Amino acid sequence: MKDLVTTFLKEQGVWVALGIGVGAGIYEFMKTKSFGKSLTVLSAGFVIAFFCLYPEQVLAKFGEGMNWALSHIKF
Repeated sequence: MKDLVTTFLKEQGVWVALGIGVGAGIYEFMKTKSFGKSLTVLSAGFVIAFFCLYPEQVLAKFGEGMNWALSHIKF
């Protein structure tokens, strides 16, 4: 099941995330005429696409970052 989900994310999820990100970025630009807001929405689409393409790497780096933060933050 994990292989099926990973394969689906790599093959279709990346293109869906990019398409939605570009479409939402264009819509945001046409609605607000703000390039910064549309670039933010477009960047979010690219981040989601990267997560779909490399889920293991993203989760491993996120885990390392959380371990570093927990070791340096004193409660």
